[in-house]
Amino acid sequence: MKLFLEKRTDGTFYFRQTKIVNNKQIAKRINLKTRCIKTARILAIQILARLQMDKFKKFDAVYDNQGNLIKVNVDTSNPEDMKSFMLLQQQIEDSRAFKHKRELEMLRAEAELAELKRDKSQDESNKELYVKLTQQYSGETLEVLIDTYFKKLKVKNVQTRSKYLRIVTNFHKYCLERGIKYLNQIDRKNVVLVYIEYLKATKQPQKNIKNIMGVLGTFFRKQIANGETTNSNPFNGHDFDIEDEEGRLPFTTEELDKIFKSDFVRSNQQNKFILLLLLTTGARPNEICQLMAEDIYKDISGDFHILDINDDGYEKTLKNRASKRKIYIHQLLIDHGFLDYLGTRSNKRLFDLKKPKGKNFSVIFSEDFTELLRSELEIKVKVLYCFRHTCINRLKQHKINVEIREDLTGHTPEGVNGKTYSQKFSAEMLRNETQEILKYKEIESSFFEFD
Repeated sequence: MKLFLEKRTDGTFYFRQTKIVNNKQIAKRINLKTRCIKTARILAIQILARLQMDKFKKFDAVYDNQGNLIKVNVDTSNPEDMKSFMLLQQQIEDSRAFKHKRELEMLRAEAELAELKRDKSQDESNKELYVKLTQQYSGETLEVLIDTYFKKLKVKNVQTRSKYLRIVTNFHKYCLERGIKYLNQIDRKNVVLVYIEYLKATKQPQKNIKNIMGVLGTFFRKQIANGETTNSNPFNGHDFDIEDEEGRLPFTTEELDKIFKSDFVRSNQQNKFILLLLLTTGARPNEICQLMAEDIYKDISGDFHILDINDDGYEKTLKNRASKRKIYIHQLLIDHGFLDYLGTRSNKRLFDLKKPKGKNFSVIFSEDFTELLRSELEIKVKVLYCFRHTCINRLKQHKINVEIREDLTGHTPEGVNGKTYSQKFSAEMLRNETQEILKYKEIESSFFEFD
């Protein structure tokens, strides 16, 4: 005999009992009249306990008027019966504890509603408040909704999932500290806008706050789709004063000259090759920092080396499907001895970089590079990611075909043709079309002077 819970399309849980009779499976369902998975599990335990009582031959069970198990007598001389009895006792205690917790959660709402009911001279505003409170303190708690949301969330990227969980968990903690336990208590003016001001007070950049609102908005939109609320999404449509444009600008020729003249590059071979790869590929920092030595190999023609950007291997991740691509190693790296360096990294990661828990391989290197820009080179706002914008902008200014730019840098194509019907350009084609442009001949630093 097999026993399990079944969830209907309207969210209601049923206790389902199946068994085989004459080689046919028959089923019997009991409506548990709840959409809460925790309540359903407790009720199922109670039903299961009653169904199994006939197997405990030494048991004497007593039930109350509602069918709840209130007393069990057992033969203490039988070890098996005692073990079963202790398990049953634990199940009963779990059921009582859950029921008590649920009652406490509703206590505050019931008290406020009762106070309004006693006021016979309610004006229209009080009546509206009564309706609002009735709606606010209903349904599942935020804790249950968040738990369900992340159990069903389909996000392959571990870092992205960790980021989503951190953002939603932090907001839930903020809500609990202010007595907010239900989804319908979250409104735009009194909760979300106040939370935004709270984040600003903690020195969060407005760009980060915008991203946080995006993640929370996605969570709330899912609850709307699930029928948990009919309220409009309070996380959408907020204005942020984001100083984003300068941060996304490419490095100027003068700035690149400063960077590649610095000791950070000249005295550290690893730093030099990371920056050269970023500058000549337009790749995202983590795509370069997580590379394995085996991701670089000779093309079948033997004329150049392939750079295989993939998520094969331990802890390697990519942003999306378009990020997986095969491009080429620029001659600028070859001239600086990259292949000799590659020969020392057999069966290893290409670079010795520590990966913080829950983050990617580029984090620490990015922080060190930002320190170089701010403290030594006096380059404000711009960051490591600006190498990507430098490469993309350079190709655009030289009128390189947009599809070639997308395939080199791992950008998702905009049109249906690019997404569905066409293949990526070969590494050889990318090399032929872009290598000469990405030599950066105008940079004054002798670093770039090769014939």
